[in-house]
Amino acid sequence: KSYQAWRNRTKEAKIYICVLFALSQGVCPICEKHMFLSFLDKHGKHPRIATLDHITPLSMIKKHQKYGLQIMCFQCNQKKGSQLTIDIENEK
Repeated sequence: KSYQAWRNRTKEAKIYICVLFALSQGVCPICEKHMFLSFLDKHGKHPRIATLDHITPLSMIKKHQKYGLQIMCFQCNQKKGSQLTIDIENEK
């Protein structure tokens, strides 16, 4: 399965999102702003919606793995893109 299909269609992906959201206490680890959790926003376009991120970008590992995921807000996820990290000091 492709990552997008897995993320959008499986209960397992929703469980990962919920667990990671709870572990982060709803706070983005990058910008430290509160996120919100929604499965209604299919495209995750709201800047503070919680999204899954591959710690090592898909462009580097070439194949989706359900391990090695983290949660962060959509805005920080977009800024991170296909990099390993983003500059935290510039995000606060």
